[in-house]
Amino acid sequence: MPPKIVELHHIQTMVDHVVHQIQEEGMETPHEYTVLVGDRDRITLIFNSPGESTDPHWHLEFDEWWLVLAGKLAWATTEAPTHPTIDQGWDYNRDVVEEGQLIYVPRHFKHSITNVGDTPSCRMAIATPKAPHIWEKRWVGDDLDEFLPG
Repeated sequence: MPPKIVELHHIQTMVDHVVHQIQEEGMETPHEYTVLVGDRDRITLIFNSPGESTDPHWHLEFDEWWLVLAGKLAWATTEAPTHPTIDQGWDYNRDVVEEGQLIYVPRHFKHSITNVGDTPSCRMAIATPKAPHIWEKRWVGDDLDEFLPG
């Protein structure tokens, strides 16, 4: 894939437009928009309404990081790496991340993301193209062979 330039002011214009649609026109969330997909990377904009959360999940094969472009989000993240077959509970740290801040979560750390602000949020997620998620509801007791190496 050849190099691609993405102007940040174009992204911010789109973020402002979608936030307006959520606030004023009732656009449903979560709403996602793919900015770029390469062989090893994917950039996605993810929009959430106030109070909206992701289910707890983790990633076996990749680290993930996000740049908050609008709003205020809280990341609940386990204090230690998640084991794929042992229920370790859900003891976590909570970090509040606001517009202009970046957060990084290494692979194997279970996390959940909540919009804790009073306006719609947007985060730019940087991950892999397929970005498989292992969701809490299938975390323990389900067959995880498809996610485990070798």
